[in-house]
Amino acid sequence: MPSDVVSVSRIVPAPVHVVFDYVFDYEKIPEWVAGVSGYQRHEDLPEGFTLEMSIGAVKHQVTLATESWIRDTSIGLVETSGHDARVDVDFEPVRADSCRVAVRISYPVREGLLARSANVAGRIIARRIIDSSAGRLERRIATGSN
Repeated sequence: MPSDVVSVSRIVPAPVHVVFDYVFDYEKIPEWVAGVSGYQRHEDLPEGFTLEMSIGAVKHQVTLATESWIRDTSIGLVETSGHDARVDVDFEPVRADSCRVAVRISYPVREGLLARSANVAGRIIARRIIDSSAGRLERRIATGSN
C-alpha cells in the first residue's frame, strides 16, 4: 500500500539534550502532541505504549513502540496495531542553546478515486496535528515546563 509523509522542522530554544530528554519521556506526550488525551505504558512491551487520540468527534487508540533511538540524535517509532504508520524525530544542534527538531509522520493511504478525498482530508489533519504539536513542544521547552 502506498504511503504519505507529513513533516515539520522547528528550531527550539534549548540545548539538544534537554529537548531529546523531553521528547523521549513518552509520558509527557499528552502535554505537547495535539489531539492526544491519554498515555498508557505497556508492561509486557517495555518500549511500547498506547495513546488515546481525539480528532474532532473521532476517538481512537494508537499503539507505538520504539524501533530505534540514538541519544540526542533520533527517535524512531512504529505503529504496532496494524496501521503501518511510523513517526521519526530527528534532533540537530544549531548552537549550544538551541536545536532543530524535525518530525516526520508516514502513514498508509488508500488507492483509487473514491479514496482520494479521504486521503486529502487525512493529509490536512496530519499537517494540523504536526504543526500544532511542534509549536506546543517549542512553547513547553521555552517555558521550562519539563
